[in-house]
Amino acid sequence: MDLSILTNRNIINRELYIEVGIDGVIIDVSPNCITVLGYDQSDIIGKKFVEITLIDIQLKLEKIESNMETYIQIKKSNGEIIYMDCAIMFENNKFIISMLDVTRFMKDRDRNERVLQIFEKSNDIVYSMDIKPEVKYVYLNPAIEKSLGYTLEENLRNPFIAFEIVHPEYKDIQMKKLNGDIECNQSLVTMYKHKITGEYIWFEDYCMPFYNEEGELIRIDGICRNIQDRKELEERLKYLSYHDALTGLCNRTYFEEQIKYLDEKQDTKVGIVICDLDNLKYVNDKLGHYEGDQLIKAIAGIIKDSFEEKFVASRFGGDEFVIVLENLEKEEMKKEVKKFKNNINRYNEKNPSFPIQVSMGFAFTEHSQGNVYDVFKKADKNMFKEKRQTKKFNYCTDLNFKV
Repeated sequence: MDLSILTNRNIINRELYIEVGIDGVIIDVSPNCITVLGYDQSDIIGKKFVEITLIDIQLKLEKIESNMETYIQIKKSNGEIIYMDCAIMFENNKFIISMLDVTRFMKDRDRNERVLQIFEKSNDIVYSMDIKPEVKYVYLNPAIEKSLGYTLEENLRNPFIAFEIVHPEYKDIQMKKLNGDIECNQSLVTMYKHKITGEYIWFEDYCMPFYNEEGELIRIDGICRNIQDRKELEERLKYLSYHDALTGLCNRTYFEEQIKYLDEKQDTKVGIVICDLDNLKYVNDKLGHYEGDQLIKAIAGIIKDSFEEKFVASRFGGDEFVIVLENLEKEEMKKEVKKFKNNINRYNEKNPSFPIQVSMGFAFTEHSQGNVYDVFKKADKNMFKEKRQTKKFNYCTDLNFKV
């Protein structure tokens, strides 16, 4: 076959033809070898085929009984390695090899395989979902089963599982995906119910929508990450930022935010109780701060037992405590305060050697908005009034308190 006749073919710049003898020596090559490989015909003809390939194709040639196709790597004159898709035919005691440069394809395939390996081994849920013409997963990695308990096959059969197990509070957010109401790379934080445990787990879903020329949503790609540990840490840090470490009561920061809200944004009946632990300084000075801490925890425990969780009870200072009562009539609030005092008395009866002495002030308003700070000042004033009226403790020489 005279390969020079291929010069006029339209495919000459893409397809390379080489004839190789049964001894592996190149007999002929198409003229476009200069553009494909960078070699002149004279540079190649007469050489062993194996000299320009990175594998011993002679072994493959010897096994050819009929037409076959294979991939080989060829070294160009400049040292660059390229991939060639080869169709090999044996005819008249020689091999006729048609080659097409598929380097770009092979590199793309290699890159895609690497990316796919990353996705397949990722702990994050990686997905690509068609919305039109029908909702279905084009790709979903195995992390879905580890994350939510549903197998890959279950999700492929029913692409709406994620929409069915989302927490009711976040269903509207999830539906934004189907409705196209999401921005590029938008982060959607939501909760999904695990199939096995039945627990809701926090996830952060990074979505990338794709639209057609008519502006219709046709596809969504995304990465969905389990952020349960992060949310638990956030909740823990939030709790610590708003609670007193020693007593577990709310701290002053939380109290001030609450009364600001009541003063500016909510109008309701509010009562404020301010307590001062009168004997804390004495206990700290005579028995030590450890015993003082026990006294603080004791009064905090009585506060928790006396008032419902819906009321805000906080440690306002070292020996000061504030309770905010809402949505009760004044007389009902007074009953709550009386119950608190009775609980203190019961504690003191059981702990005569380590009693609690508290000065207490109470104030009330029918309308919290614009009045809460005045109510606080009034309660504080009433507390100091009671403190002045209460007789000081007389202490025995054995440091037992006289109630």
